[in-house]
Amino acid sequence: MGTAKREDNRRMATPNRLEVNINAEAGSAVEMVANLVEGAVTSRATDIHIEPRRDNINIRYRVDGFLYDVGQVNLQLGREIISRIKILADMDITERRLPQDGHFRFSADGADYDMRISTVPTNFGERMGIRLAEGGRAFTKIDDLGLSPAAADIASSFIQRPHGIVLATGPVGSGKTTTLYSFIAKINKSELNVMSIEDPIEYLIPGASQIEVNYRVNFDFVQGLRAILRQDPDVILVGEIRDEETAKIAIRAGMTGMLVLSTLHANDAVGSVTTLANFQINRFLIANALVGSLAQRLVRKICPNCSRPAKPGKTASESLHVEEEQLRGFKLRQGAGCEQCLQTGYVGRTGIFEIFNVTPKLRSMIMHGAPEEELRKVAVQEGLIPLREAGLEKLRDGVTTVEEYVRIFG
Repeated sequence: MGTAKREDNRRMATPNRLEVNINAEAGSAVEMVANLVEGAVTSRATDIHIEPRRDNINIRYRVDGFLYDVGQVNLQLGREIISRIKILADMDITERRLPQDGHFRFSADGADYDMRISTVPTNFGERMGIRLAEGGRAFTKIDDLGLSPAAADIASSFIQRPHGIVLATGPVGSGKTTTLYSFIAKINKSELNVMSIEDPIEYLIPGASQIEVNYRVNFDFVQGLRAILRQDPDVILVGEIRDEETAKIAIRAGMTGMLVLSTLHANDAVGSVTTLANFQINRFLIANALVGSLAQRLVRKICPNCSRPAKPGKTASESLHVEEEQLRGFKLRQGAGCEQCLQTGYVGRTGIFEIFNVTPKLRSMIMHGAPEEELRKVAVQEGLIPLREAGLEKLRDGVTTVEEYVRIFG
């Protein structure tokens, strides 16, 4: 692809819109795709959305978790752009009635990027989503996830166990997979057999054997996990536990000498016990297999270039549900907006974590069927810091803003 100048692709007009040079209707599809992708890289976007409307094709970038409009192209050029990307991704350009997936690589700003493509038919035509990932990117270190030093020590202790199951919980897009990859990066050694079953494979793990599910041939998590168990693994990464059978196999693996890392949809860390129980797993098995779980959320970080003090007030205290007097000890800050942060006031994101360490007392309570509220109460007594309190710590330290806290926790 051609190379676009950085200054041509990076201009912010409003908080909801990025001005990027993709609107040249006279440009060819090849040139437009190059501008589209290079503009996304320059804007730090993780996703590109190409969305058909009644009269045009709308294009949006996702930056730090937020979607921004970047422009529209006419219907004909939009279809040509989609066809061009499908050719690059080795997809069927004649098939517009069924969803498709594909991928390709490209170079921009001296780095290689992996592009994961998906299409779906909509009422106005074919819609395309593109996920960007820098090829060969180093995994985030545990100490850089956003954990406090004490929480990082506990999380690190989880993955030093020779067997058991460790879970990352939270909603879609909360960074669970990034956390698991950071765990793998820390323990991945040549003497260990590390294997994964994922949907899809997000990043390549050096020395690991990674398997991608393929529903077209009925190869799912259950089949993949069963096959992995016959390969003498030491560490298994399961992309997601989403059904009863996968949960039971993962729990069994964790009890028979393997360390299993996986994600699970639960509101908080303690809720992972309830979710596993809802998969009809015996409490005795949960108690003996579960090493610990993490709940997490992502918040945007204040831009360090334009960060400035923010005055605490009654509105802030009401939003945070804390006394106004307490806010005086907070280093509240906000971003004024600058070229480096595209006038948003934020650059990058960090995690907020709740760590549920299954201590002997909690293990006994799980085994005997203690309700979730009782487990949470004892967990707090034994050191668990709830998500909301962990979020307040980010405010005290001037990492994020009151608005971000309220957006995540309400």
